[in-house]
Amino acid sequence: MEKKEKNKINGFTIFLVYIQVAMSIVSLIIFIMYLFNKDMFNILLFALGVTLLFMGFLSSRIYNKSKFVILCFVFGVLLGLFGIFSLVGVV
Repeated sequence: MEKKEKNKINGFTIFLVYIQVAMSIVSLIIFIMYLFNKDMFNILLFALGVTLLFMGFLSSRIYNKSKFVILCFVFGVLLGLFGIFSLVGVV
């Protein structure tokens, strides 16, 4: 008997892909705003951090690539925390 692979792509995963695309577009819009207004840097860092965290979560859900997931989570947390701390005024 052949071993059947479980299909990892379902409606919820496709919904998560749509959310990731929307977050990437928001990050791109914030980057374009940053080019004209340098005060947007902290918001850009936070948006990129959240997008990277979501990318890591989605990659772990679909592809199971552990090194890429860990890298996305580490950079996402660092960028997100630095963005939040910069917005609050700690850094």
